[in-house]
Amino acid sequence: MTATETAMWPLPARLRAARVHVRLEARDLLELPPHKGGLLRGLIGVKLKRLGCAQRDQGACPPCAMGNGCAYGYLFEPRLPPGLPAGSDLSDPPAPFVVEPPEETRLLYRAGESLDLGLVLIGRGIQYLPYMLMALEELGSEGIGRRRARFHLAEVQSEGAPGGLGADELSALAAGWPADELSLRYLTPARLRHRMQYASRPEFSILVAALERRIAALALAHAEEVWSLDPAALAAAEQVQIVAARTDWAVRDRYAPRQQQGMSLSGVVGKVAYSGDLGPFRALLAMGELVHVGKAAVFGNGRYTVEPAAQISDILP
Repeated sequence: MTATETAMWPLPARLRAARVHVRLEARDLLELPPHKGGLLRGLIGVKLKRLGCAQRDQGACPPCAMGNGCAYGYLFEPRLPPGLPAGSDLSDPPAPFVVEPPEETRLLYRAGESLDLGLVLIGRGIQYLPYMLMALEELGSEGIGRRRARFHLAEVQSEGAPGGLGADELSALAAGWPADELSLRYLTPARLRHRMQYASRPEFSILVAALERRIAALALAHAEEVWSLDPAALAAAEQVQIVAARTDWAVRDRYAPRQQQGMSLSGVVGKVAYSGDLGPFRALLAMGELVHVGKAAVFGNGRYTVEPAAQISDILP
């Protein structure tokens, strides 16, 4: 094994993320849209604000003195913590969580049937898991949708250690992956910005740049850590090539009630095989599996899994 195969670009030292699997069981006939991430994220936010906000009539959080001290404010309208190093500039901090909706697109769940979703909590957001579960329990008791259909939390299961996974654990996990060929299966639309537009072909350099932007923003906002990749990493990423791809542009749209306008959640889905010197990027890819990549990640966008090179043949016609 060469030094190139064992070396990895370091991850933020203090940033951790935890995934929790939640199984909801319908008590009544439950009607949901085919793509549920936006709805579930919105419902959790509305319920959290009603449960914990001391100034519900105020509207948006920024005028409120509670700020990040409130569960709703921190999770849904986070602000940068004070005292960050000079030069750390982030105008719109990302939320410290991701809702991973079911992959299935079914519309109806009859009483007794269940649906599974994931919650990824990031950085200081990990401590707010009880609040999110409480919001789901309250939503289930009151009911949702036109029929006020009820559900309950049938099971909650943590993936890995309760405190989540950080740089050491993710680097150790990723070290077992092949260093020369890997395939990524983009499960939900990946919206990867490149040259002022969204890329329809997820070149590895575009993916790495998007991962750096997201992870750097999460580390700054939720672990108070300034982090970036070595410039050499971005140059090295350009040498990794796509050797096979089977992708589509998945069209997803949602209506944002607060902004009173529609928003696009469209992006790339499918499977892409990459070949080159992937060894240094494996830990970065492992963290991306947890926190997702690209725009609209909080709704579940940009979820991918890393698969071994042996399955690259599945991509080819």
